[in-house]
Amino acid sequence: MNRSLTDSKTNSPEFRTEAADRRVGFLAACGCAALLIAKLALVRRLNINWDEFHFLSDVYALQRGVLTEPFLGVYTHLFTWLTRTGGDEIDQILVARLAMFACLIGTCWGLWKLACRWTSPGVALVAPLCYLSLLSVVVHGTSFRYDPMLTFPSVVVLLLLSRINSPRWTAAGVWMGIATAISLKAVLLLPVVGALVCADFARTSRRYQSLFSGTGRFFVAATITAGALFWLHSFSVAPTETSAALADRYVRQTLIEIPLFPQAYVLRREFGADPVTWILLGAGFVVSLICSRYRPAAACALSLLPIVFYRNSFPYYYVAMLAPACILVAVLVDFTHRYIRPRVSHLVALGLPAAAIVALAGQGARHVYDFRFDDITNRQRSVVDAVHQIFPDPVPYIDHGAMISSFPKVNFFMSSWGIQRYVANGKSFMPSAIRLHHPPFLLANRPILQPDHPFFENLLPEDQRLINEFYLPYWGPIRVAGASTTLHEDKETIVRLPFPGKFRVETTDPIVIDATERHDGDVVDVGLSGKVSARALSSSAEGTRIRLLWAAARNPPSASPPYQLIFIGL
Repeated sequence: MNRSLTDSKTNSPEFRTEAADRRVGFLAACGCAALLIAKLALVRRLNINWDEFHFLSDVYALQRGVLTEPFLGVYTHLFTWLTRTGGDEIDQILVARLAMFACLIGTCWGLWKLACRWTSPGVALVAPLCYLSLLSVVVHGTSFRYDPMLTFPSVVVLLLLSRINSPRWTAAGVWMGIATAISLKAVLLLPVVGALVCADFARTSRRYQSLFSGTGRFFVAATITAGALFWLHSFSVAPTETSAALADRYVRQTLIEIPLFPQAYVLRREFGADPVTWILLGAGFVVSLICSRYRPAAACALSLLPIVFYRNSFPYYYVAMLAPACILVAVLVDFTHRYIRPRVSHLVALGLPAAAIVALAGQGARHVYDFRFDDITNRQRSVVDAVHQIFPDPVPYIDHGAMISSFPKVNFFMSSWGIQRYVANGKSFMPSAIRLHHPPFLLANRPILQPDHPFFENLLPEDQRLINEFYLPYWGPIRVAGASTTLHEDKETIVRLPFPGKFRVETTDPIVIDATERHDGDVVDVGLSGKVSARALSSSAEGTRIRLLWAAARNPPSASPPYQLIFIGL
């Protein structure tokens, strides 16, 4: 009797469906684990983007008391410990990436729990698998940026508000406030929040009075939390413009004064890299609209709305933007189980989701494989090591994106947005940087700062002239402050230096500087006038070529500098 009951139970449709769900969940869990392990291995291999150096430089700026970001710098308080971990900038960023990896794990957990609202627990694991298989996540999922930090609290907000019987409005508002304090782009999640809550209320026929009161609690909690964090942060910053003006400029330049689909090329590239994901997302969206059981999940598709109007919808933002949308893939797999399985054989019903899981895992594995020989970090390390060898102590300097984060950078962040503002203002940055800060070196780590590159022409003429005249090639992208000229025996030459101080003589023959004979390696103390009088002692027809270089610059490394790019595109 007991045996017949057991056989009857194991042969029931419910038991077979549950068993199939467990198999799907096991397969998806294996894919997630494999991709997480691979992503952890890539933490130390993937090249460091200029944004990551800039983020670390803000942490140092906070400690020096010169941070000027009232809205974009709250995160710095979470990472002041980085500067005490030892090592150089690259070592510290790699440690920060481990913290971002913890955020990635939290995001995967949140996606699984959120998908469980509409699917079985086993099938729900397809959502984090889909997320981990994305090219943007493989490349930028643990980058030291806003987006990995932002994604976890954003998913938690959706998780708290998707509770059908008792959405936790206040807790969700607190998490929304935290996300907004991390990055103002968190407000782009609000269409998803609104659509998700309204769809749930419409499906459960609850009173809209509770919806209005709950929404009020959500926004009050979010406003108080974000406001309190910004207020506390304000005691640590000295903004260069008012908060209202800064917020107005940020909104105009990222949301209003831009065309539709501002980064359409990024969308095309992402679709070409992850066609499996985008096809499954589209099918899952259609299923969620058709089937009332999944209709609230359709709101997750609105996370892709910023593609239409947000200026900074670059690949790194896809880390945050695509996370909620991955729920739709789990919805599609669950639909296959619940509605297709009774109409097809058991093997086909299990094979369809298994094929989707294998395709997603294979897509992610291919991305990981493509980066197995990424050696740009080695080039970056050679440059950072060279700077610290030439300048053992922090000095002011000029570069693209604060690559030497522990040193005070004295020019603006030369991102595409920064260059756009610089050109529009028409104000040169080199004169004030030289006059106020006396930077001993310039790190030409991007084409726009390399005089032999066509992009150098994007700088204003005065900046081009000062870089060419006063920053001389020293080692690879490192250019040291000084001047060079050709001297003749019968002609006194006035040599202008960028600023007063001690400069080392580089010459093949003895020369005379300010009536004193000088030889190679001698140090000349340049006065406030910033110039010296020099002439050659030899009578060579070609003259004597000399260089005066900032004396504190130590000898460059004996190793050859990298001859390839030290940064690649996003």
